[in-house]
Amino acid sequence: MDIKFSVKNIKKVLSQLNKLEKDMEIPFQEIVKGGGQFIRGEAIKSIQAGAKSGIVYEKYNPRRSHRASAPGQAPASDTGNLVSKIIVKQKSKKPIINAVLKRVKNKIEEYTKWQIFQLLYKQQYIMLY
Repeated sequence: MDIKFSVKNIKKVLSQLNKLEKDMEIPFQEIVKGGGQFIRGEAIKSIQAGAKSGIVYEKYNPRRSHRASAPGQAPASDTGNLVSKIIVKQKSKKPIINAVLKRVKNKIEEYTKWQIFQLLYKQQYIMLY
């Protein structure tokens, strides 16, 4: 038994992917920045929330007692310096969506030929004759 298949409109699909890449860059950056800010907020909340249950230390300059966090707890806030240093900063100016698409392409390469065939068939990019 022979199975033949063809790819329909591959040029159109590739051009739409290129257009999508250009159109999605700014929204993608905003999503990633928003995610970073969310994580920053959660880190600050966990540091500032609740009493810690670790060892009490005598600290100097300024002189004070400080209760450390116990293992498994978020760091204990002391002078507020740690919380003030948590910032979100874009590491690279490279387009984000390119990196995401590269990872998607690498993942696709891990698929078996049969999985790719099934995916393309379901999306009607290929037709059986």
